[in-house]
Order: sequence, then C-alpha cells, then structure tokens
Amino acid sequence: VCSSDLAKRLANAMQALPYDHCVSSDLQRAHHTAMAITGAAKPIQLDPNLRERNYGHFSGMTGDEMRAHCPQEFAGLMQRDPESPLRHGESLLSFYQRVIDAFTSHLQAHIGQTVLLVAHGGVLDCIYRHCMDEPLHTPRQWALPNCAINIIDRSPQGDFEVVTWAHTAHLSDDPNTPSLDEVDGRIA
Repeated sequence: VCSSDLAKRLANAMQALPYDHCVSSDLQRAHHTAMAITGAAKPIQLDPNLRERNYGHFSGMTGDEMRAHCPQEFAGLMQRDPESPLRHGESLLSFYQRVIDAFTSHLQAHIGQTVLLVAHGGVLDCIYRHCMDEPLHTPRQWALPNCAINIIDRSPQGDFEVVTWAHTAHLSDDPNTPSLDEVDGRIA
C-alpha cells in the first residue's frame, strides 16, 4: 500500500503492465492504492481475505508493550512459530492459509488472465513464501517495500515463477535506476 504521491507513481508505472482483473484487500489503504492504479478503467474486487494478519489482543501495541503484556505469546511471535496462538488473533499458519487460499482462488477464477493484486506486506510475504517454497518459520530474506511491483508467472501446470520482486524504480527520481522493461524484457 502507498501514500498518495507514491500511488500516483505506481499507477504511471502500471500503465506498461496490462491486466484483466484487479483484486484488493478491502482495507482502506490497499483499496485506495488499487483505485489509483485502475482509475475508472476496471472494477476492483475487494477481498477481506487479503487483509493483514490479525494480531488479536496485540493489535496497536509496540514490540515492547507486547513483550511486557504477554512475554510467552510475544516470544512465539518473534520466533516465527507457525502454530503459536495469538489470543483473539491468527497464528502465523492460519494467516498464511487464509492468504494462500485467497490467492489461489483468485488465480483459479481467472485462468489465462493477468490478475493485479493489491495487498499488504504480510500478505505479500505469504505469497512469496508460497511461490518460492520458503518455510514459514524462517526469517524473511527478501524486501517488501511499499508500492513495489512484484510479478509472478503461473504455468499451466500450476508452478510459480517469481519474475520480478520488489521493483521500485518507478518511485525513484534517479535517471540511472533501471526501468521495469529493463529488468523484465517481456514488458513492452
């Protein structure tokens, strides 16, 4: 999700990437980013299953507050224990399953089409892990910048290829930053 200025830059960059269907988290920042990208060109399907993880009683707390409030739950969170429960929230595993079910459902509903998905960092982390067979418990080793362009291809057999990840040249004022078509030669 993006600030207004960054969303405009993203929208300009997205003109080079045609898509058939747009789906977005129904939370306001993601939906506003999707609207900036699509303009009035295409409808946006809102999906609450693309929301960020529900941290339950930890919602709105800083890390220090979480640690002080409930050290055992906080330790599970920091250790990326996939099944560690969060009171009134989602375990990492249940969050991952919700996101991947939504992701694959949208792809299945639009076979042969290009789907534009606008979501949050945690959602994108789950999608990357799914596509790259990365375990949930390992620390993230890839970038998740706001307003980045990520391109994933799905073969007819259902295999995923992460073609471009965390591309942010459209956000830079540096003329030496490679454009999306320089990074991915298939973009014209």
